[in-house]
Amino acid sequence: MQRKRLATFIATPVVLLLAGGGIFFIGNKYAVDHLSVARVTSEQLAQAMEGDYFYSNYRDRTLLLSGTVSAIDQSHGVPELVFKGAAGYQVRCTLDKSTSVPIVGSSITVVTEGARAERLSAGVLLRDCVIP
Repeated sequence: MQRKRLATFIATPVVLLLAGGGIFFIGNKYAVDHLSVARVTSEQLAQAMEGDYFYSNYRDRTLLLSGTVSAIDQSHGVPELVFKGAAGYQVRCTLDKSTSVPIVGSSITVVTEGARAERLSAGVLLRDCVIP
């Protein structure tokens, strides 16, 4: 009886460890296999958010957003670029404080994650954009 109990005591953590490791590597493979980058314009993102298909199309993607800076705002000391979007929708993009801010009217490309986007009443807010 003691040996059976000892074998169960040792086997249970080993089985759980193997199962957890297997699940970890399957999840890692899924994540790497589904990485994708989308080149988009501010008009495309504004239309997607207005049409309610932004998250289904862009949530799992890295976005390369190209557009013309129409304004620069400060939100709690953080620079926020404003791109003109479609139908009055704005695409806003927060930058890190240490990033050099482009001038209004310049055409730039920024990199961000679609999953970090937030819906605004009349637009899209992209967090932590990086100017490559």
